[in-house]
Amino acid sequence: MITVNQASITEEQVLSEMQYFPAPTQRKAMLEAAQSLIIGELLLQRAKALSLSRPNDEICNKEDYLEQLIESEVPIPQATPEECLQYFEQNPHRFTTSPLVEANHILIAAAPDDLKARAEGKIIAEQLIEQLHQKANFAALAQEFSACPSKSVGEI
Repeated sequence: MITVNQASITEEQVLSEMQYFPAPTQRKAMLEAAQSLIIGELLLQRAKALSLSRPNDEICNKEDYLEQLIESEVPIPQATPEECLQYFEQNPHRFTTSPLVEANHILIAAAPDDLKARAEGKIIAEQLIEQLHQKANFAALAQEFSACPSKSVGEI
């Protein structure tokens, strides 16, 4: 049993909390679970000391209670527009996304386990590639051969 300022944390509570702390050993998981419960108890005791309004249902609203504590005790800094701009300019990699790629395609469909259809699809695909190398009209080929529903709206 663990005691935190006269409040008890039982072995059963620690064992129950261990599920949230995967670790390489059972002992490590147990220590992390115990630490979490101790910190949680200290936070609840601080909230009580500040006379924060306690929820009626302690189990369901414990997070709300702790959130009240954080709101009353933790100052949240507010950045100025200049500080935001400086951060943005110094961290461009954090404000980029992967390039968007728009690709035209012709879908030759075949089930993964249908070897005959896959072989036939490969032959058709190779023929289409050859026609495209010879400057065939891609949109017309897509309309005729693609199994993708996008062909009906002109987005291939």
